[in-house]
Amino acid sequence: MVEFDAVQNDSFCKKMISKSDSQDIFDWLNQSKEVLLGESFFRADIEAMLAELLQSNILKIWVLAVYDEGDIQTAKAMCIELPTEKTDRENVLDFSNVFIEDQGFDGLEDCDQRYVYIPFD
Repeated sequence: MVEFDAVQNDSFCKKMISKSDSQDIFDWLNQSKEVLLGESFFRADIEAMLAELLQSNILKIWVLAVYDEGDIQTAKAMCIELPTEKTDRENVLDFSNVFIEDQGFDGLEDCDQRYVYIPFD
């Protein structure tokens, strides 16, 4: 098992966020095209996820690896800037781990990382 490195994680997330195919999730949702996160999550699903995450005082969320497929814009990953309060961080990590573990990766613990990266296939 590879040990989690918070510095390496945050560096990777910053790199992904800075790419031209990343967008603030709210900007992405406000466009006129239909949106899809991974292969399974449509607008209503994404809005339900956001409602849950917003209760934990997240700082910001980006969708990553965004590309067009005709009338649909698909994102293959999401990056969340974690809140600072311990209980909120734990809630966001627990939420994120459901999706991370579903993709076959080990769940994350709070290692003082700034971001959490969630891939969606």
